[in-house]
Amino acid sequence: TERIRLGHERAESVAIDTSGPRAQRLDTQVTALWFAATHGRRQAEAVIKRLIEAGAAVDAPEACLAPPLWQAVAHGHVKIAKILLEAGASHGFTRQSGKTCLMAACFKGEAATTALLLEHGADTEAFCEEGLNALTIAAQYGHDGCVEALGGVRRASDARDTTCLVRAC
Repeated sequence: TERIRLGHERAESVAIDTSGPRAQRLDTQVTALWFAATHGRRQAEAVIKRLIEAGAAVDAPEACLAPPLWQAVAHGHVKIAKILLEAGASHGFTRQSGKTCLMAACFKGEAATTALLLEHGADTEAFCEEGLNALTIAAQYGHDGCVEALGGVRRASDARDTTCLVRAC
């Protein structure tokens, strides 16, 4: 299990056992793909590609956890996010709070990931339960690269009718 967490290529054969009842799952009830997307260490990109080629589900539901794409975005692994999106992962996952993958990228200040999610059609107008959208989150935390990726500074009201320009000051 520890070797899979570290993303070693040799460990992938352990995770790709589709013959047993724990097919592609570890003792912790999450997939090797989830671990590699979350931790992004060493050869994680190569491991993820091989897991996907072997049939790993890119949007496999994880008990009480976010899917691999959310994990990659939240941990700043843009190359892994790109691999997952190209393999068909959905960027439409929303946490209980209403936060989307795009909001997570904007919160972290990941301009490249923000642009990548936008290229794949991420919803810029979704609001979380706090009344914020991706643009207001990026502006609130001063992430100019994300604001620019979202179309630059424009009037984008949140649910409380405050603009991103006000929130950024």
